[in-house]
Amino acid sequence: MSLFRYGEFETELDFTDVDTLESIEDAYEKLQEDVKNLPKTGRTSEIIKAQIAVYDEFFDSFMGDGASDRMFPSNSLEL
Repeated sequence: MSLFRYGEFETELDFTDVDTLESIEDAYEKLQEDVKNLPKTGRTSEIIKAQIAVYDEFFDSFMGDGASDRMFPSNSLEL
């Protein structure tokens, strides 16, 4: 087990567990596809909102629902 910590959020991840690794790999593959579909034109706020949603889905998918909210308490892409 490894402790993953980002800001106030922390969780244990077992990088030797096949189920954990498959979950992360699946999430990464989906992230890659989702990034391809991000808007490239339009309002800057809408583009950033879409980018944040993609990353939130990525982290929530293998760390649990709400993980991204605890990791990133604001809607800033900088975090």
